[in-house]
Amino acid sequence: MKDINERTIKGFFWTGSGKATELGITWIISIVLARLLSPADYGLMAITSIFIYFINYFNELSIGHAIIQKEDIDEAYLSSAFWFILTMSMVSYGVWCWVPSLKVCLSLSYISSPVRGSRG
Repeated sequence: MKDINERTIKGFFWTGSGKATELGITWIISIVLARLLSPADYGLMAITSIFIYFINYFNELSIGHAIIQKEDIDEAYLSSAFWFILTMSMVSYGVWCWVPSLKVCLSLSYISSPVRGSRG
């Protein structure tokens, strides 16, 4: 029992310190970019970051890791995972298609290019 408690505490420590380091680096990069970019460009970067974080959130759900580590996998479990991933991919694609509408709503003629990864 002591071994599992130690492993849990170590895992919590390493995960927490990893996230804290990630947050610290993100803050430093954000501060540097705020100093280097104009306010309009920094705002564009912030809006683009929202879309990137939204898509990465679904990527980090670790469904693939759960499938690999599950000992007994049945068809219903794999089917549910497949349909969930497909649905989240369609939602992400819907957000990507929605960017031109957002451009009109926010009167930002230049937002489509960075978010959609295209020029013009």
